Amino acid sequence: MGPFAFSGGWAHRSGDVIGQDDDDEFTSGGYLESGGDWGKMFILTNYWQSGLYNTLGGPAAGDQGSGVYTMGNLAGQGAGSGTNLSQTSVNGFQMLYLGIDYSPMENLTLGFLWATSKADQVMDRPAQTVIYPVVGATAIPAEKWDDDHGMEYDFNVTWKIYDNVTYRFTAAYLDAGDYWKQGGAVTKIEDLFTLHNMITLSF
Repeated sequence: MGPFAFSGGWAHRSGDVIGQDDDDEFTSGGYLESGGDWGKMFILTNYWQSGLYNTLGGPAAGDQGSGVYTMGNLAGQGAGSGTNLSQTSVNGFQMLYLGIDYSPMENLTLGFLWATSKADQVMDRPAQTVIYPVVGATAIPAEKWDDDHGMEYDFNVTWKIYDNVTYRFTAAYLDAGDYWKQGGAVTKIEDLFTLHNMITLSF
């Protein structure tokens, strides 16, 4: 609509839970790739620029320092990554997002994105002992995770300085949901804010 563009959508990836039951339908398939091709939200789904794919949320509760699986964002390291398993990625998600872009000039676009997301599957299990191939028996405490990832707000600027030079700026804020408490009733979590700058030269 003139200099404005509006967008919205609902994204879904069905999920599973690592080690909760006997089927582990995702992980037993031997391959669950990271979702790096779809980076709608900078914090929750970005794979390439931030490292949040394997650092968001820190180590997974119940891992007991084994390094077998981590949290990470929704792009995550999948079960086929050859390294850690990403509990967040395997849990899947349901995300509603809305956006508006404004182009005051032909080579400049200002954009705002909002999204709310929750996990498709979450931990819901009694205390148990799991046998990992490398570390042996590991005690996993009882866990009941909330499914709310929270709400993310992104402000984006894209400035095409020259035909082959583009500057991008993103300010992203995650109002973190209780999913990141990993079942800890008294666990304290913090919201996340990040600024990102990138200049791309193509030739």
